Amino acid sequence: MKDYGTSEKYLSEALTIAEEEFDTINIVRTLNTLSVIYDETGDFKKVDPILKRAIALAEAIHCIRCMAISYSQWGISLHFRGQYKEAIGKYRKEYELNKLEGLTFDQYFVYQNIAEAYFELQNLTLALAYSDTLFSQEKARMQEDMKVAYETEKKEQLITLLEKENTIKVLEAEQSKQLRLYLIVVVVLLVLAAGVLFSRYRLK
Repeated sequence: MKDYGTSEKYLSEALTIAEEEFDTINIVRTLNTLSVIYDETGDFKKVDPILKRAIALAEAIHCIRCMAISYSQWGISLHFRGQYKEAIGKYRKEYELNKLEGLTFDQYFVYQNIAEAYFELQNLTLALAYSDTLFSQEKARMQEDMKVAYETEKKEQLITLLEKENTIKVLEAEQSKQLRLYLIVVVVLLVLAAGVLFSRYRLK
């Protein structure tokens, strides 16, 4: 609601509680969110120390994902201030951490941010290079999604085919059972008829 004063108040209270509880994860999260508030209000001198602290805490508990988010937030902040070279440095840190965690989808956004920063620096060659990489990653992801969809469809078709075959086998078994029952009834009737004829023959 753009009420940054109230937001900062609640976040400061949340930070105090997290610190009292030694809840490092939530301390890092709160610091990251506070940096957004200071970015929005233009109080940039508070942003760098807060994010530096968030990264140090995340590193202390070996939370690579937390560190990546803090570096991302720092890069965005620097980008917002027009410090594009510094922003690229933070984005690269984020990229390495995401790579370490195998977070390939997040790397897509890192490339996008780096490409935009190079574009702002008028370095169109590198901006295009990162954009091409971005396109290649998106293309590879789409191909992988199509492959998964194809494999899923094949499996579903196979399941449907097996269900049909199973239904046919059940029907054939039922028909065979009915045929055996019919033959038994015919044989019994023939035996009874033969018995009646033999009995009449003897009686005659």
